[in-house]
Amino acid sequence: MNIKSIYWLAGILEGEGCFSLHSHIKRSKIKYNSGYRVSVTPIIRMSSTDLDIVKRVSDVLGATCQITMQRRKPNKNYYTTTIFGNKAVAWMMTLYSLMGNRRKERIKSIIMQWKSEFKELRDKVGNLTGE
Repeated sequence: MNIKSIYWLAGILEGEGCFSLHSHIKRSKIKYNSGYRVSVTPIIRMSSTDLDIVKRVSDVLGATCQITMQRRKPNKNYYTTTIFGNKAVAWMMTLYSLMGNRRKERIKSIIMQWKSEFKELRDKVGNLTGE
């Protein structure tokens, strides 16, 4: 990994990337409230019709990223790579200073929501265990 690759990644994600937060309901092993909790997962996704670019993004991210293929236009395949969870957050923090204002706001919002979920869960677990 070199600084040139990080700058390249920031540029491609600024134009073609998606920073998002996936919310889903999970059955909680810790019994509180209804036994369910809402979980949030930070995600970085990049899609393109250029497989070489999607593979390079995946390589630079250094994660095992599943590359999916969809046919969007006649005779054109559409490729997507995605990372999520802690790795996505680490990359968001790494890329933050290189992104434009709109992306910075989105990244900040995602990380704040993600952190608040863990604080809330940690507080509930602490209350249940008597800490």
